[in-house]
Order: sequence, then C-alpha cells, then structure tokens
Amino acid sequence: MTWTEIEQKEIDLWNEKLKNTNASFFQYPYYAAGYRHFLFSKAIFLQLKQDDEIVGFCCILRIAFLRLKFGLIIRGPVFFSDNINTVSAVNALKIYALSKRYVFLRINPDDETIEMTLKNDSQFAQVDYFPMYKGSQAYDLIVYKRKEDELLRSFRDDCRNKIRFQKEMNYDYDIVKTEQELRRVFVLFKKLGEGKNFSYRPFKSYLEIFLNGIKHNLCAVYTASLEDEMICGAFIVKDGSTYTYFSGALVLGDIKPKYSPANNLHYLIMQDCFYKEDKLKYNLSYSAPGSGVHMFKTSFKPVEETKPLFYTYIIDNAWADRILNLQKGNMRQVRDRFRNLIHIFRK
Repeated sequence: MTWTEIEQKEIDLWNEKLKNTNASFFQYPYYAAGYRHFLFSKAIFLQLKQDDEIVGFCCILRIAFLRLKFGLIIRGPVFFSDNINTVSAVNALKIYALSKRYVFLRINPDDETIEMTLKNDSQFAQVDYFPMYKGSQAYDLIVYKRKEDELLRSFRDDCRNKIRFQKEMNYDYDIVKTEQELRRVFVLFKKLGEGKNFSYRPFKSYLEIFLNGIKHNLCAVYTASLEDEMICGAFIVKDGSTYTYFSGALVLGDIKPKYSPANNLHYLIMQDCFYKEDKLKYNLSYSAPGSGVHMFKTSFKPVEETKPLFYTYIIDNAWADRILNLQKGNMRQVRDRFRNLIHIFRK
C-alpha cells in the first residue's frame, strides 16, 4: 500500500467521486479550498493504491513555515471498502509523513475502526498536538431523516411554536446565488460577531468553499429577511449523506424572539436535505450546553453522537513539544509566540 499525491488537474474530480463514499465534508476538496486563506496552510490530497487499484483518499491540512511542517487529517482518511487493512494503510501514512519531514501528523478519524487502529499503534499518542485548530468537534448533533409528515412533530413544542409564530412576520426565505449576496451574509456574521465578541473565518475562505461547492451541489447558503433586511443566515456544507450547519447568524434587532425565523429556516433546510436530495442526516453542529445556541439546536431534538478523538504520530519530539507548549494560554498569547518563533527563523 502506498499513499501518493493527487495531480492538481484531478483534484476537483474527487468532489464527485467522494459523494459515493462515507467521506465527511472535511475531506472534500471543495471544503479544503477554504484552507488557502489560513496562515501558512495548504491542502494536500492523497490517494491510497493497492495492486494498482485506488482504495482510499486523504486530505491533509499541511501547516508549514520555513523548516517546520506538520499535517492535520480531519475526519479522515477515507477507505472505499470494509476489507481494507487499516494497519497497513496507517503505516503507509506514517511513511509518507516521514518522507515529507513532518514534525508530526495528527489524525482525527471519522470512523471507529480507524480510531481503534490508531489507539493500538504505540507510535501514536492520544494527544492533540495542535489544539489551536481542531477543525472538527467531539460531538455531532444529528437530526435523522423520517417521514415528511413526522418531521415537524418530532421537534420540541417551543420549536414548533416558533415555526408557527414566524408566519405573522412575512419573512422572505431565499438561497444565495452570487458572491454579492454572500457578502451580505458575511456582513450579518460580522455584526453578530462584534456584538458577541467572537470572530468568523475570513470572507475569502467562505467564498472559496461556496464557489467550489456550488459547482457540485455541495454547498448552499440560506437566508431569512424582513423588508429587505437580512435577519438570519445559514451556511450549509454537504457530503454524500449529510447537510451540516457550518456557520450562521441571527440578528433580531427589535424583533421579539418569539417571532424569530431561525427555527423555520432550519426546518426548510431539513426539508431540502431529506426530501429533495434524499440525504439521511442533518448535522446542526455541536454547541456547548448552557448556551442559548445549544438550547436552540436541541429544540429540534437531535441525537448527540460522540466522534473519535485526536491521535498524533510524532516524528520530531523536540519540535512537537515546543509547538504544543507554544499553544498554552489564551489565543492572543499563542499568536504572539508563533510570531516570535517565525521571527527567530527569519534572522
């Protein structure tokens, strides 16, 4: 078994090929296109060959500055058969990482079989050596497809009430089609972020995912507006079986929470997911208990599913420990430490 890098001209084709697999959206090239606007980051795409047959795929988020280089595999790798020898496949990944002189290779699998292989491999530490960017979360909040006349009834009473009450406001619900419309959604994101003191990823990253995704029907952005003022937006990414609520914002202003369009917007998205595209799952994405966002998401009565942990193959112990230690403290301190490290190499 050997992992080899996929030629640039073939990468986009994998957006269609992966639709027929159980690959998470995190592994798709259209989604990985957004990494281009992360500092020092690049997506690397590999295919696994066995006896001249392609039996697997892997997207690595490579982070490199000067001589330091390490890789993050988020919700991967992907295998095309249940009969793959995962031990041999993981060993081949280690050989690839060694050949490219990575400091470490962190894997956050999407499959329990792969996780067991990593857990039983003494060369993998059950430690996240790059907590500054996890990518995926420890849990998913999944609403499963059910009969169309049962979906609304499956929600909590407060959710169903808001779906009913929003009709009094005459909201306009739409799907984003252009870059200009996406910019309006991002303005809403920024407005919410400034009010809540948190930040979204750069607009160019959203735009890359959007433009690459819509070519393959793997991305959609839904909005709710009132008298041409955008109130709510939801950025959806897709894979072969799932719609995932990737980013969103709700800014009600003077509108009473009772009349929020957010519940109905997600209900409309679920209908597209289940009955237009025949996908099995709608992932609301995990939010911590105790928050208003968590209360909102659990009003749809999703199933909370635990995802595999992070495992790291360490090649250069000294630098791996330095990189891990640099990330201790608050995010501003972490960024300052990395800037100082880069400055040392530039001298």
